[in-house]
Amino acid sequence: MKTIKWIARIIGFAASALFISFFISEGVPDLIEGKANDLIPFIPLFLFAVAGYVMAWLNTFFGGWMLVLGGVGMWAYHVAFNHAWRVAMVFGLPFTIAGILFLIYWHKMDFTKTKKFY
Repeated sequence: MKTIKWIARIIGFAASALFISFFISEGVPDLIEGKANDLIPFIPLFLFAVAGYVMAWLNTFFGGWMLVLGGVGMWAYHVAFNHAWRVAMVFGLPFTIAGILFLIYWHKMDFTKTKKFY
């Protein structure tokens, strides 16, 4: 079971680190110059998914759901506004997969050892 949790952590870290570095190198300069009007609605979805990854280290249930919702939100944003299925998959899929793996781990863990179920 710990394997599932560590795979989720690795996928979540890779996705978060990759997209944070991309955002810092490409998004921040565009925001400063005022050329990132299409990026502004995307930032809360991205930050929600990254916050979900951080939360998943502390609480796999809530963090997993935050990752899933953030990944699906990013996917829906790109499909709805950019009509780009491939871009939607690149942004949304890693966070969604990591979230689902965290939720699988949460579901399979032994509840008799913990007093909380979430």
